[in-house]
Amino acid sequence: MDFHDGDYIITEEQDSIFLIESGKVSLTIEEFTVEELGRGDFFGEDNYFYHSSLMTPKAVSDTRLYRISLSPLKNIPIIEWKMLESFERRLTMFGTQAEGS
Repeated sequence: MDFHDGDYIITEEQDSIFLIESGKVSLTIEEFTVEELGRGDFFGEDNYFYHSSLMTPKAVSDTRLYRISLSPLKNIPIIEWKMLESFERRLTMFGTQAEGS
């Protein structure tokens, strides 16, 4: 999947995570940027844990992504753990920024 600088990436209602092959993606919650991601990073785990997209991903350069279905990953504990770690870190970043404003 290819996106251009400034494109929003729709992740809602997709039982998937997205892996960045190239480019950069900014994740925001409300008006706060919680993380800028690059090659090898992933996002979309909020759909897995929340069944809804809390974060808004936006390409901040020309970006190529792989969409990976969560179905075969759901029963692999280390993958669930890594997704939970990322989700928790991003929510913590949001909380820290929201408290500081």
